[in-house]
Amino acid sequence: MPRIWSPDRLSGARLFFTTSIALLSWPTAVTGPVLLASALLVGAAPAAAQTPTQARVTSATVTLAPGEETTVSLEENVTTGYSWRYDPEHSKDTAGVIIQDLGHERRSGDPALGAAGLHRWRLRGVAAGHSDLRFVYERPWEHQPPAREHTLMVEVR
Repeated sequence: MPRIWSPDRLSGARLFFTTSIALLSWPTAVTGPVLLASALLVGAAPAAAQTPTQARVTSATVTLAPGEETTVSLEENVTTGYSWRYDPEHSKDTAGVIIQDLGHERRSGDPALGAAGLHRWRLRGVAAGHSDLRFVYERPWEHQPPAREHTLMVEVR
């Protein structure tokens, strides 16, 4: 049986309101029982257990020469509480790359409050080899698995 309502979908009030508006043009003999049934279904739905969501995982590859630099930019919206951070504990073989956190930057041309911006890092290849750099998008105070993960595979040749 499909779920009528859950916290991760439309709120019960919005579902009931939408149903009510759609039924206003129907005859009263039909709308009364349907609205009552809608209210009962919305109110009687059990609360869904919160299940951990799967993180969206992305990856990319970059090749650098020793001494060459590049900038990595990942979109973030800090007004939601989420931000990207480099995760050195889960990165591998990082000795061949220097990582400098350049922080959050608003997108040029978008003056709106709450608009998404970019988190940027500068990478410099220092020694030949392969590195896997892991970045996580999370709310640091929640102590939950990250909402997103990005792995950057860096080849220095």
